[in-house]
Amino acid sequence: MGRMDPERYDQAADVLRREMGLHQESDNIPAMGRLTVAMILVQLARGDYVGAEKAFKEWGNCCDAPEVQTLETLLQAYDEEDADTARTALNNPFIKYMDVEYARLARDLPLPQGIASVSKPTVRENAAPSSASDSEEAKKPDAGELGGDLEDDDDEFAGGLC
Repeated sequence: MGRMDPERYDQAADVLRREMGLHQESDNIPAMGRLTVAMILVQLARGDYVGAEKAFKEWGNCCDAPEVQTLETLLQAYDEEDADTARTALNNPFIKYMDVEYARLARDLPLPQGIASVSKPTVRENAAPSSASDSEEAKKPDAGELGGDLEDDDDEFAGGLC
């Protein structure tokens, strides 16, 4: 099966949004849950991780608990560029046995590509202690040495980028 034209993914996302709106008006939560999964798959196929995350945040509460857990795992795998975890999530029975079109989409979805150079940092032999922080001999300063600001440093990115 060949790759679908990117414009077709855009059209699919638009159709899914409209269909979700109709089901939302009639309070058909189970249908919205299935469409949420489909929307996330379409967004990932478009290469739009942010769109997939947004769809999950907006409509993920329509999914059953096991589906939510699988979708969280899938999105985290794409965020962390973890192809093995993404493959495992995509092989989950509830995704694998969806409508044929979505099952095929999940099967053919490009897996995230991790960057090899990011894996395990290496420590230079004569590196200063701050560069060797991953080694076992590296001494981590306690809060007293930092003037008590350790908690503020740890929380620097707690709120996200926004």
